Amino acid sequence: MRSHFLSLHRYLGLMVSLLVMIIGLTGSLLVYDHSIQPSLRQQWHQVQPRDDRAMLQQIVGQALQNFPDSQLDWLELPVRETDPVQVRLEESDRRKFDLYLNPYTLEILGQYRQNPPWMRWVNKLHTQFLVGEVGHWLVGICGLTLVGLSLTGLPLWNG
Repeated sequence: MRSHFLSLHRYLGLMVSLLVMIIGLTGSLLVYDHSIQPSLRQQWHQVQPRDDRAMLQQIVGQALQNFPDSQLDWLELPVRETDPVQVRLEESDRRKFDLYLNPYTLEILGQYRQNPPWMRWVNKLHTQFLVGEVGHWLVGICGLTLVGLSLTGLPLWNG
């Protein structure tokens, strides 16, 4: 009887492990996205320092002048002299994007849309395996199966 439970435990664990690996890898991408993204946009994170920085009103005005249908969500002031100003704007459809501005010249160094299409795809893979409502159930079943495997693994482990 023990050997049957051991086989069931082993093969069920192998089947669920692939799905759990997908959940784990995509979850890591989602969690560390905000840490990874700046390194992908290094060219926007370096400015040449000058004597005079623009005033806060000028920075916000420059951002809103270039994107008049947007409103200010937040802004991050530079920590070092060589850092840009990061301005997050929200569009009328509630989508957000970041602008990187040179705090000395007010030049827009780049822009990055929050939650780009590929990250939405990763999120759907993580939460529903790209199959909609059925995927939500599948993710839940994987979680419950892991709990069951953990509980049944304890007595099987001791022998």
